[in-house]
Amino acid sequence: MEIYPEGKRKHIRDYENLKMYLHSEPKNAIERKENKETMALAKKILAIREAEYYQGKFDLKTTTKGIRRFLEFFREKAEERFDSPKNYGNWTAALIHFERCISPNGAISCLPKA
Repeated sequence: MEIYPEGKRKHIRDYENLKMYLHSEPKNAIERKENKETMALAKKILAIREAEYYQGKFDLKTTTKGIRRFLEFFREKAEERFDSPKNYGNWTAALIHFERCISPNGAISCLPKA
């Protein structure tokens, strides 16, 4: 997921095209039966994909609960250093610089890895 400066989130999703199609208006019993069989097969494939996801096959992480804004985090860490004037000055100077460069809605997970 990416977070833009306006605060909007864009989800990054992958789709799998099964290349299975339904008759939009089935005209007879054969077409209705084909639609039922196609839907049943698609649901089975979905169940298999969900099982693979839950077993950790794709190494996906749930990130919805852990999203935290970087500037809020850094501001809290800077305030923890208030008792040390020299150290606090360095942290506040860095915070001012970050506020100029980083979006206020930027999440920690969106920062580049070192």
